[in-house]
Amino acid sequence: MKKYSFILGFAFFIGLVCFSLLIDFNKVKNDTPNKYNYVKSVAYTENKEKPIKTIVDLKGLNNAFVSIAKNVIPAVVSITTEMKIKIYSGDNSFDFFFNPFGKKDNKEFEQRYLGLGSGIIISSDGFIITNKHVIDEADKRGIQLADKRTYESEVIGLDTDTDVALLKINAKDLPTVVLGNSDDVEVGEWVLAIGSPLSPDLSSTVTAGIVSGIGRKINMDRTNRYSIENFIQTDAVVNPGNSGGPLLNIDGEVIGINTAIISRSGYNQGYAFAIPINIVKKVLSDLKIYGKVARGYIGISIGDISDTDDMEAFGLDKPGGVIVQGFTLGDNAKKAGIQIGDVITEVDGKKVLRKNELQSMVASKNPGDKVKLTVMRDGERIYITVTLLGREEEKAESLANNIQNNENKPPNIGILIEEVSSIDYLSGKIKRKGVIVIDIEDDSQLFRKGLSKGDLIWKIGNIEITSISDFNNVLKKYKGQAVRFFVIRTVTDETFILSIRIPQ
Repeated sequence: MKKYSFILGFAFFIGLVCFSLLIDFNKVKNDTPNKYNYVKSVAYTENKEKPIKTIVDLKGLNNAFVSIAKNVIPAVVSITTEMKIKIYSGDNSFDFFFNPFGKKDNKEFEQRYLGLGSGIIISSDGFIITNKHVIDEADKRGIQLADKRTYESEVIGLDTDTDVALLKINAKDLPTVVLGNSDDVEVGEWVLAIGSPLSPDLSSTVTAGIVSGIGRKINMDRTNRYSIENFIQTDAVVNPGNSGGPLLNIDGEVIGINTAIISRSGYNQGYAFAIPINIVKKVLSDLKIYGKVARGYIGISIGDISDTDDMEAFGLDKPGGVIVQGFTLGDNAKKAGIQIGDVITEVDGKKVLRKNELQSMVASKNPGDKVKLTVMRDGERIYITVTLLGREEEKAESLANNIQNNENKPPNIGILIEEVSSIDYLSGKIKRKGVIVIDIEDDSQLFRKGLSKGDLIWKIGNIEITSISDFNNVLKKYKGQAVRFFVIRTVTDETFILSIRIPQ
């Protein structure tokens, strides 16, 4: 009996051990990242969870797009323009062949030019916003609603600096859009564009894309030094005829006015640019009340921090900020304590990375408003409050352009200079001591940074230059370092700053 009990107990023990080993083996097997277990696990997750969630998101996005189109299309209009130009038959380039003996009848006739754009109804009583370039100089400005009703419009006001125009039609109870907040726009978010690309027959065309960039400057109007560009960039398809139409966020709010494309062919090649709606809001308010825009100015000329040398020369530990290069309006900025060479990093607590951002921030305010600037000066943070001026207060500080022929070549930076003569300085022809650039090598750092013949260098780093000897000594002092050059362009009276690294 004892023998059987022992055998039974031993068998039970052996079975228990085997069972434990089997469990451990399976555990190790399941925990081992072999390709079979990995594929099975991923397949289960991918098949059972992710596709279902993705399908739900796509349906939600689809419904959002459909809802936006239904709600906003009725408030987007097509604008057709007509401009007549008088032409004389005597201007005909083929006139020589038809009148070989020089006899010209000089008959007058009219040539008609047609244009197309889009607009947005912002009030139920018929106020419409669009781009200035859509309706500029047009004799007629026809408006067609999405339901095909047509009206003639009158121009309430235009703003050249932002390319915004306000129109009015005689109508009531019109559908309107909701204006959003373009300060909240982020790169990567979904957007829709609506307008009339290429033809009136394609009115109410909706395209979708994402925000590809913000704070863009594309130099659309190079003739206007006050031009304000802080565009939202998108890859939503925009073509000629879309100008003046809305760029919308996923909530169906207008965050921008589609204005321009960059294209070699004149048609969409990937990117379009919209004026942020927060810039437009200020313009609309002024145009509606005054017919023009009352816009504030600090009264300075500015430049960007462009590279690592600029950062070192201006004592910055990170990129961003706007260099004060000179004074252009009145003397408020000087009186407030701003100095040439200061780097403005914030306006009213908002960071400033580029000069077009500073321009748009200040342009949203009125003459007489005060702004608090955060300024970096020689590595020190300073706070300055400035009262904004109006453009009518603009003054220019003049400098005579009188270049002598005294060649002295500073070491290693590729320019020839001469001193400002005592006669010119004492007579007031040139109001600041310094050295004049009389020649510059086109492969030099200074040339690439924008220095030209005739420019006056009056300060390098923190040292004012009164002679060629000063100039050469300063170059030796800053050898191997990035340093600022304070310059006056004598041709245009423009003051600016550039930086280079002085060679060893």
